[in-house]
Amino acid sequence: MTALNGSEIARAKYLYDPLTIYLTDKLENNQQLLDKCKLVLIPKSKRNLQNREIINLILVTIRELLTTPYIPIMKVNTVKLGNKVIDNYYQNFITGQNVKHCAEEFFTIFDKLYYLKQKMINDNYPLKDNILFIKSVYWMLDLVYKQYTPDYYNFSIDKFYNYIKNEGKALDYFENYNNIKSEHIINRHKYVRKYLELSLNKELNTKIDQYLNNIIDNKRQVIYKPNNKISKDEIWYGINKNEKLKTGQLTFTVSEIINLVKTNRFIIRDNYQREEVKSKIKASRIIESILLGIKIPPIYLILETGDDHLDRYTVIDGQQRLISILTFIGELILDGKKDIIKTYKHKYRLTGLKDLESLNGFVFDNDNEKINDSVLKDYRLNEMQKQTIFDYTIEAITIDTKTNPNFKPIDMFLRMNQSPCNISENSFEMWNSYDIIDTLDYVKKIAKYDLFKQYGTKMKEEELVVILAYMDYINLKIENIRDFLRVYLFTENKDKINERIEVKLSINNKQSITNYLEKIEPNSLEEKKFHKSLEAVEEFIDKLNHLISNKDELIKIFNPYLEVPRTGSMKDFYILWLILNNFDLHIIKTYHTSILKDLDKLFKLMKKMPLNKTEEYFIENMKALIDKYQKNLVNV
Repeated sequence: MTALNGSEIARAKYLYDPLTIYLTDKLENNQQLLDKCKLVLIPKSKRNLQNREIINLILVTIRELLTTPYIPIMKVNTVKLGNKVIDNYYQNFITGQNVKHCAEEFFTIFDKLYYLKQKMINDNYPLKDNILFIKSVYWMLDLVYKQYTPDYYNFSIDKFYNYIKNEGKALDYFENYNNIKSEHIINRHKYVRKYLELSLNKELNTKIDQYLNNIIDNKRQVIYKPNNKISKDEIWYGINKNEKLKTGQLTFTVSEIINLVKTNRFIIRDNYQREEVKSKIKASRIIESILLGIKIPPIYLILETGDDHLDRYTVIDGQQRLISILTFIGELILDGKKDIIKTYKHKYRLTGLKDLESLNGFVFDNDNEKINDSVLKDYRLNEMQKQTIFDYTIEAITIDTKTNPNFKPIDMFLRMNQSPCNISENSFEMWNSYDIIDTLDYVKKIAKYDLFKQYGTKMKEEELVVILAYMDYINLKIENIRDFLRVYLFTENKDKINERIEVKLSINNKQSITNYLEKIEPNSLEEKKFHKSLEAVEEFIDKLNHLISNKDELIKIFNPYLEVPRTGSMKDFYILWLILNNFDLHIIKTYHTSILKDLDKLFKLMKKMPLNKTEEYFIENMKALIDKYQKNLVNV
């Protein structure tokens, strides 16, 4: 139910792209180059992934770097640099170019980027791990490079680095920017372009301006106008417009699949497939379903017949299910090159089971476990349970290459996985599928509170209720706020008249809520505990109703610098919760006018921080507000 992310889509989409093939070969066969690219082009949080995924992320970034100079960033009012835009420009302006020439262009500029990265690391410069900064610098260097002038090779990274350190504004343009808003994209590219204006000769600056003017027309070539109208006389056949896809049906026992894998006749992860899902809880639930006799969805396979007249199969859809089963048993997984895949869950222990809770901690058969054999025996599945797994039947829909000569497996893979359904991970849309029915109904009841209204239609109000209840469950306070929330500064409306620095809050690890809710058993003690936290949210609503005479009063406090106030965002309620949770209803009723005035001051500070203050200053102001009423000062 989880759609492919951007890099997973790109892996499949560009599998046979000549430039991608060329660069992949370079990276796979040159460890030093791979390490350099990983250091410069991959976010620090993702550098510990397996090489297959690291290389894919590097390729995604390289395609973006090569493509961005063809996008009219500077000369248009609005610009986007999302995956679809990059894909469209790449297809129009990079595909078809000489592969070696494109690679040479990238590596020539990359050398200077790597040198810059080393200098920033040595100085511990704040932008040393900022990918947006790296991308903008590449764009700047490429503008010079594309003029085919010796000036590029004479371009001094040392001088540029001294400029960004001494001029002092680079942090403002990159630390508080994101990659979505047009104004942010334009302004950070203007910043690096300004350096060229200051450092290059007039002739080269003129050439660069001419180039930027010339690429404005590029936008016309990539405008996509969707046509959603289908003629009533048109027949839609799906995979190929000229012929209907012919499919067959087969069934395999798990034992049969294992034997096919061992004889190199069953490829589970072809080159375009996504990485293994690490969750042992999700994998364990599949084993639980098998032991309970529940059917899992069918898998999709490509069927090919070899010269030896033996059938061979390649998985299009169902990789994660098969990996969950075979890695539990301890069997091998083959990739498209028929190499053995190193998996995260090899011989994992069952965890998170609900209907078969007594099997939590059990393994299939782990002879290498370094504990006493008598203890180990107690935690192995019995022979009947093992045989149930071996005999379990998996249904498969097969696509024979003989009867479907024009079939493209990557198209099918993307069709089935790119947008299977629009459900976000770690959201109430996902949590709403759990079996704690009473808890979910209680959440939905509380979420009807009018003031909780959020933007969109994706159950955001219910999500807010769950988050507040979870904050109560983990006993989140101002003192330990960073255990759950990230508090940081962000520049809003940069380079405009009403520019301001705002305090932002985001959840450090939303997966922790998912993990917690997954483990709750219906009618269990843990569910009762969470009900108590939901009751605390209802008490919070009661406090709000005594604090304000109407919701508009609080909405104006949430939006002090907007002429037309909007609904309160989630972060506004996080702040309000952390404050009001310290007051009983008596304090709220007694000092409601004064509390509202102090909240008004606090949210004005939150939405417009002084230039010389940090987020710690804001947190201290929150503490001061709480202390003021907890001490029940006379001068309140």
